[in-house]
Amino acid sequence: MVRAIAGMLACLLPAGAGLAVAAQQAESPRIFIDGGILIDGSGAQSTENPGILIEGERIHSLGREAAGEPGTEVISADGKWVLPGLF
Repeated sequence: MVRAIAGMLACLLPAGAGLAVAAQQAESPRIFIDGGILIDGSGAQSTENPGILIEGERIHSLGREAAGEPGTEVISADGKWVLPGLF
């Protein structure tokens, strides 16, 4: 009996973890960094005013298209350096 219950719980835990991740992603904030100078750390040339869209804790895309999407917080980085992943 105990093994049967443990087996059922073992099957349900991954499903519950997947639901928790999906709920967290649905609530992830969208932040658009406008302006600034992007240095990606790869040794490539820096990019001025790239437009950086962040969803949750990850960079989602580069480009100016996402700036006007509803629900996106816009942060101005004019005159600043943007170094993702530095810390």
